[in-house]
Amino acid sequence: MGEFSRITHLGIRTLRRYHEQDLLVPAEIDPVTGYRYYSPDQVRPALTVRRFRDLDLPLADVRRFLDAEAAGRGGAADGNADGDTARQVVAAHLRRLEDRLGRTQRAVEALRELLDPGPNGR
Repeated sequence: MGEFSRITHLGIRTLRRYHEQDLLVPAEIDPVTGYRYYSPDQVRPALTVRRFRDLDLPLADVRRFLDAEAAGRGGAADGNADGDTARQVVAAHLRRLEDRLGRTQRAVEALRELLDPGPNGR
């Protein structure tokens, strides 16, 4: 397992997939071996990707977040707009998870009622 993989806790196959999808592009690729080399600057984005994927954020949204975060660090005049975009990505995912949680809670309640309908249901 490569050093970058060990540092970021991202598997080799996962890093390859993220590279193929232009999410985490290596700083250099050995033309003979195909070995991917990542720079120390890429650790933070890789950890961000791993964290967001652990939270079930879709890859397209991870990409939007990383792009917005990178643009905000670029010192552009609209850096605040990029920060807003990053926050919007997170907020939208939070709403989706809250909606899913609500549906799951209602399903759990319905199943409990089926198992124990109470005095009126017998």
